[in-house]
Amino acid sequence: MVGVSSSYADAGQPVGPHRRAGTDPTPGARLEGSREAGDPEDRLPAADPDDLTFAAAMAEAGRILGSSLDTAATLRQIADLIVPRVADWCAIDLLDADGRLSPVAIAHRDPSKMALVERLRKVYPPEPDAPVGSYAVIAAGEPMVLARIDDEMLRRGAKDDEHFALLRELGLRSWMAAPMTSSGGALGTIAFAGAESGPVFGPRHLAFAVDLASRAGAALENARAFHAADRFRRLLDAVAESVFVVDPGTWVIADVNEGAASLLGVPRDRVVGRVLWDLVEPASVAAAE
Repeated sequence: MVGVSSSYADAGQPVGPHRRAGTDPTPGARLEGSREAGDPEDRLPAADPDDLTFAAAMAEAGRILGSSLDTAATLRQIADLIVPRVADWCAIDLLDADGRLSPVAIAHRDPSKMALVERLRKVYPPEPDAPVGSYAVIAAGEPMVLARIDDEMLRRGAKDDEHFALLRELGLRSWMAAPMTSSGGALGTIAFAGAESGPVFGPRHLAFAVDLASRAGAALENARAFHAADRFRRLLDAVAESVFVVDPGTWVIADVNEGAASLLGVPRDRVVGRVLWDLVEPASVAAAE
């Protein structure tokens, strides 16, 4: 949790993987003559406002995550989307090379309280060894929720009077976080907080958080893979000689630099995916063999 110490260990419980709850299946067709259309029994229940909010927010999040490879800008848009639709404030952190969480995006329903959030995170950052909070979420690889936080919990968790005053002024009353992961492990966390007049997080909120964090993790992994490939390609192009990157088992060309494309006299995209030996003279192939 942002700036909250391990005294919440008795209240915060990790929660296993969740899926968003689906709607009940539409009832099948009635037998002819069983009831007239329009009977009260035939009317579908009204859609839950929370479900509509979650669905709309997730659809917009998908659009945002798929629209850019700029990680920081994308995550800032996600935080702005979460607030105020789902939470009163949101904090997104990424793991750095040293395994520490670094803030990337923060949003608050009340812009005048952003300074309080920033001071809280600067003076009382998350503790790496705390059993509750963002680091605990990373360590467990599972989401965590504190459904209700009262003043007694804030007092127990505060490190000093200023810490308690900050938490109380922010009105922290509910908190949850989910890990962003990839095939290589944890990437960071998305944390949600509810203030005094805000939501009390329950199973549906947590399911939304888990789904969003999963999608964000996949988008981050894709963006990093693209940037890594782009850096590799720029290194290739910096080499004056012709360079072919091939699969050693099949000799299929995975990439070439500009020097190789110029040597062959064809664009790069017409070289990638071809078998290397198909692009050289038969005499050269025989000599190589």
